This record gives sequence, C-alpha cells and structure tokens, in this order.
Amino acid sequence: MSSPEIRGLLFDKDGTLIDFNATWSVVMDRLLDELAPDAETRVPMGRAAGYDPEARRFMPGSAIAAGTVEDTVRLWAAFRPDLDLRYMIDRSEEVAAETVASGALIPVHENIAEIMADLAGAGFRLGVATNDSEAAARQHLEAAGILDAFEFISGADSGHGAKPGPGMLLGFARATGLDPLEIAMIGDSMHDIVSAEQAGMRIGVLTGPALREDLEHAADVVLESIAGLGAMLAARGNRAAGARQFSRECDMA
Repeated sequence: MSSPEIRGLLFDKDGTLIDFNATWSVVMDRLLDELAPDAETRVPMGRAAGYDPEARRFMPGSAIAAGTVEDTVRLWAAFRPDLDLRYMIDRSEEVAAETVASGALIPVHENIAEIMADLAGAGFRLGVATNDSEAAARQHLEAAGILDAFEFISGADSGHGAKPGPGMLLGFARATGLDPLEIAMIGDSMHDIVSAEQAGMRIGVLTGPALREDLEHAADVVLESIAGLGAMLAARGNRAAGARQFSRECDMA
C-alpha cells in the first residue's frame, strides 16, 4: 500500500523559518550582558545553555534551540540563585520581544514569503509548532512577513504540550481535519523529528545548530533549507502540489 499524499506541512519556527543564529545570538548577548553575575561567568553561563558567547554561535544540541524559555532559564538558575526563576523567564521573553521589534529578526531565506505563498497556493495546509510562546511566535512570523500563511500556530503554552511530545502535531491534524499520515513535520532539531513520530514524513533542515549526522538517522529526508521543500515533495509524488514551488526554486537557484 502506498503512503498517503502529504497535504499538510507543520513547521518548527526557530532554525526552520527564522535564522536561529543570526537572530537569537543578538538576544543571547543581551541576556548574558544583563543576567551573568560577572564577566568571568558570562561564557560558562552561555555554554551551559548551548551558546558560545565568544564565537557568537549556538552549538549542536543546544537547549536554547530545542527547548522552551523555561528550560534555558533553569540551566541558568545555578549561576543566579539570587534571581527568581519567573523573573528570568519574563526578562528573557521581554528581551526577545524588544530585539524582534528593533528589526533584528532574520528569516532563513530572503524569499520566505514567496516560498510560503507558493506552498499555500499549491494546496498545502500550513502550520507552525514551536516551543516558544504562541504570542512570541505570532510576533516573529509577522515580523518575517508570513503570519497570514499559517492557519495553525501553536506554542508551548497553547494547550498542546511542548515538543518532543506529539501534541502539536495532533492538534494540527485536528484543526485541519487531516490524518497525521498526511502531514509532514519540518524542523531543525531532534525535538522536531521525535515529536512527529506519527506524521507521514519527518523532514530535517540544516538551517539550525544541528548537523546532518544529528538528523539523518531519524528523519525521512534532510534538506539544506525549506527552499528545497516543494521540489522534494514534487519528486516524491505530490506532483501537482509541488510543480509551482519547484519552478520558483529553479528561478531562485
């Protein structure tokens, strides 16, 4: 029996739609400047959460890339036992919002709005599943110019649970009326891949901190970026749905 055709695409946000390093290194530098108790602690505090402040790069397996804001802040609690956990969570979210509002958010592709419009226009149902908050996700997608492309947006606080749990995938399936086997999950971390165990396809992208070898043993496909998504689906058998996107990708090359 052949696999069901993919009709829904559920995207992770950071590292998949949003350039993780270019955007969130700015946030991390500001947070460490503010929250690290002294200059000597700044580097180990950053590295504890998977960020190298000296190189200004996120490391593979970074807790920041895959987890929630609370996951990161809990790793910092040992460095700042004098600060309330809730304060650090709230301040992290405030700094992120301020940074995005300042124009520092960078999409993974300069033509991301066209990529999303083509996928939606080709008949795919589009959603976002992120371990960020839903309000932050909406702010970031609006800043990237793609908020209206998605009919489903779930954060860790939206009532579906956090990744790597399957709740967001199943919530997207319910919201769209699709079978999970008709959905592809697209993400840059193992949290995304594991959360999509019930999906029809698990697609890894290399626009986040994870390396190809981190993803390829569990993902069905690993792409350089979401720019290759339409062509891959067209080659797989979603021919009508993928043709328009494939044409644009050829123009972009």
